[in-house]
Amino acid sequence: MEDEATRLALVESELERHETRITEHGKQIDQLRLSFARMETTLSQISGSLASIDGKVTTVDEKLDQEHDRPGTSAIKLFWLVAGAAATACVAYFLGTLGVR
Repeated sequence: MEDEATRLALVESELERHETRITEHGKQIDQLRLSFARMETTLSQISGSLASIDGKVTTVDEKLDQEHDRPGTSAIKLFWLVAGAAATACVAYFLGTLGVR
């Protein structure tokens, strides 16, 4: 009888240990789900920023074509337009990686 009581105590101990581990794993899974949701939001914001930047680049391309066709236009103005679009892209990317909305 004492042998059965010892076995029962061991099984109960193992059961408690497993339940504790399962609870901890559940908490970790919940944290991963939250992280995943935040990452999805961040990627969505980055996607929106990239779409905006794509529109700006298209505008720059169109202006480049127009400027190329007209003699006497300033290449410096075009340079600053492209540099501004690139700077906007960099800022949007870094803000997106930091999770700033």
